Amino acid sequence: MRRFSTELRALVGCLLLVFVACSSSRSQESVSSTSQAVTSPSTARVLSFEQPTTDWSASNLNLQQGSQSFDGAHSGAVTVIASGGTLTSVPLSSFGPVSSTATVQIRLPSYLKNRSWQGQLELKLNCPSAGIWGQVFGPFAFRGAPTGAFRQAQFTLPPSVVSALSTTSFSDLVVSLLVEFNPNPNKSAGFSDPFYIDRLDFGQGALPGAGAGGAGAGGSSGGSGASGAAGHVGTGAGGVSGAVGSAGSAGVAGAGGNGGSGGASGSSNGMSAGASSAGASGSGTSSGPCDGQTSTSNDPSVSDPN
Repeated sequence: MRRFSTELRALVGCLLLVFVACSSSRSQESVSSTSQAVTSPSTARVLSFEQPTTDWSASNLNLQQGSQSFDGAHSGAVTVIASGGTLTSVPLSSFGPVSSTATVQIRLPSYLKNRSWQGQLELKLNCPSAGIWGQVFGPFAFRGAPTGAFRQAQFTLPPSVVSALSTTSFSDLVVSLLVEFNPNPNKSAGFSDPFYIDRLDFGQGALPGAGAGGAGAGGSSGGSGASGAAGHVGTGAGGVSGAVGSAGSAGVAGAGGNGGSGGASGSSNGMSAGASSAGASGSGTSSGPCDGQTSTSNDPSVSDPN
């Protein structure tokens, strides 16, 4: 009985140890998740000016929470005291890869309407752990820009800064906006006609307040294309040789002329000296069908008796 009781106690002790270990692990996971959840929205909240008087400090400027916003529920409402001032953020932690262009949305007050030169805005970054020491970018100038509507100001970041912000783990990035505008000539206007500043973006992906989405699945490889059929070799037929011209036919020889008939014998009149006259030589003609010429032949052996 005592042995059974001892074994039971040992078993219960093991179960208690397992329970405590699991509870501790869950507690640590909960703390870690809470820490991550706080860090990400805090950075997004700062960059979107949702709580400007908490997350930003003003020098030579008046700052309060603005009701006109480009993104989210609020913005930073600013009035200029003298010739300009500075807004400076609380330290920010790493927020992943950034682009080479930083942007901020700004809405100009109505007293700057129709001015050829309205003012300018500069961006300043200070992050010692990333090797960035008070670097200023800009200015972005406003000339004849519309008032009463948000407009985007942008700043080009050099490759060294893009690489430092994208690859370095930090928690000391301080962002400053140098607001260089003349104050409202109507001193009593106050926040009835302020600047509104909203949505500072480093191209870091997720919108302010939104968690980063998971990586998309890789696309499947496309199938190989079928090889094209080889072209046939062209064979041109040789030209047919021209036929040899027929030789002209030889002309037909002309037929020989008919021989002339002999002359009639002369009559004898008993005169011993009388000679009979030879008959006239017959004339013969030969006609060739090739040239149509006529040839005449006289017998040279016959002489004139006279």
